[in-house]
Amino acid sequence: MRVNRLNEMEIYILSRGSASLQDLADTFGISINSVRRDVATLLERGTVRKVYGGVAASETGIVYPSQLRQNFYQEEKRQIGELAAEFVSDNSMIYLDSGTTVSCIVPFLAQKTGVTVLTNNVMAIREIEKYPNVELMSLGGRLNRVTQSFSGLLTLDAIDSFNIPLAFMAVTGVSPKYGLSNSTESEAQVKKAVVSRSQKVILMADHHKFTKSAVLPYYRFEDLYAVVTDRALDAPFAEKAEENGIIVSTPTQPYRRNGQSSKL
Repeated sequence: MRVNRLNEMEIYILSRGSASLQDLADTFGISINSVRRDVATLLERGTVRKVYGGVAASETGIVYPSQLRQNFYQEEKRQIGELAAEFVSDNSMIYLDSGTTVSCIVPFLAQKTGVTVLTNNVMAIREIEKYPNVELMSLGGRLNRVTQSFSGLLTLDAIDSFNIPLAFMAVTGVSPKYGLSNSTESEAQVKKAVVSRSQKVILMADHHKFTKSAVLPYYRFEDLYAVVTDRALDAPFAEKAEENGIIVSTPTQPYRRNGQSSKL
């Protein structure tokens, strides 16, 4: 069906950043004229924009729905989830932030004993339901259907009831200068409240997030306990991580809990 093809084409463009018309024609097995008609429909959605010879992801600050974002960089997110789980010990409590990357840690938490998860992330909540050995504490509040998370005054009040040993956080973008940032005000408020109550903060983000920034910073990069990502950090981030004793875990250099770190 054309509707399914449009959705798949949208995911294809957004996950890669851009695509030529010929690339889309070859990938989806349709004519250039059909591609042009499909692209015209996608342009109306506002998630893509015209560029020379093709289309690219929109740069207008649109927050893509979680149902769409969860299809981006699936293997990278799975790797990040597995790496992040190494930081979690048995019989511990952790916080999982909103976001599709953070929820990928859940299947790997199921391999541990006595882990309790506090979260406002609806996707994480649904995933945790599959694993009876993972305890769940859900923050209430107003549901944002786009981000699939709870936020608002009720959420902020609930956060004040906890001291959080370890928080796994997501970002819209991250900068060595401005730190971790988000594009949604209600989300940024929750993130700020969480990190203020957390002993250790771990960033879970694929490498694409390190080339972006958003308008609402919520935490300094140099205050992170660890960064979990899918490839080595570029020089400005790597230097700042080394200067501040931040653990960096990647598929080629994974963190192991029995290893050494200046912040352990």
